[in-house]
Amino acid sequence: MKKSSGSRLSAIFRVIRISMQRMLLIPIVRWLIGSIRLFYYVRIRKNLRTLASDRAFELTLIHNLDALKRPRTDFTMDRVDRLLRPFSAVETIGTNSNILIIGPRTENDLLMFLGYGFERSKMHAIDLISYSPWVELGDMHNIEHPDNTYDGVFCGWVLSYSASQRDVAAEITRVSKDGALIAIGIDHVSLTPEELEKRDGYAIIPADSTAEHANSADEILDLFGDAVDTVYFKHDAPFKNQPDVLNRVNSYGGSTIMVVFSLKK
Repeated sequence: MKKSSGSRLSAIFRVIRISMQRMLLIPIVRWLIGSIRLFYYVRIRKNLRTLASDRAFELTLIHNLDALKRPRTDFTMDRVDRLLRPFSAVETIGTNSNILIIGPRTENDLLMFLGYGFERSKMHAIDLISYSPWVELGDMHNIEHPDNTYDGVFCGWVLSYSASQRDVAAEITRVSKDGALIAIGIDHVSLTPEELEKRDGYAIIPADSTAEHANSADEILDLFGDAVDTVYFKHDAPFKNQPDVLNRVNSYGGSTIMVVFSLKK
């Protein structure tokens, strides 16, 4: 049976759309599009808004607002891609799954999800900072979304801003469906708050903090307790004990920790 001209045209447009989305995986393309949108919404539309959280460390907003002044760093960094690759490879979710993205800061995470073919209409994002119509102001300690909503939750390099990480894990579990896929990335921090403050002038986690602070893959998984089902990917800071390598890995004097796992409820 021959395809109609309409079907062939639809297939061509689909290939073009997918090809254009894939271009978002190229850092220079993502930086160009993301920076233009950031400039438009922040400088022209004056759309930058913030939300305070009593369970985030005091310098969280200051640190992340300052980072908005350097958009090239966000839109060209590869750490999100390193976590998104194993997340997108697990076959329990698809490109039309409902995904919650926590703490993207800019639109970089969402642009990368688009690059991997995920549907924009199925992506939801929350952050204490938002300039984008794609990102809702929201607190990861108190997610104002219904129970059992999401097929997947992506939480990249934001958990460390929390002074109550078990509350974050509880909220992620609550809004996730049974079997949902969870991806969490953080930086292993080998320097003390005092050492960070001496070097950088401030430390996100204050020296007098008694808050529980996950600093390994197992400690992240422990936050979720018995809700952890299958661990699909686990990467535990390979350079954390090699000082000669650390400064080339990230500015915190540590290396990356990543886990991708499913939840059972």
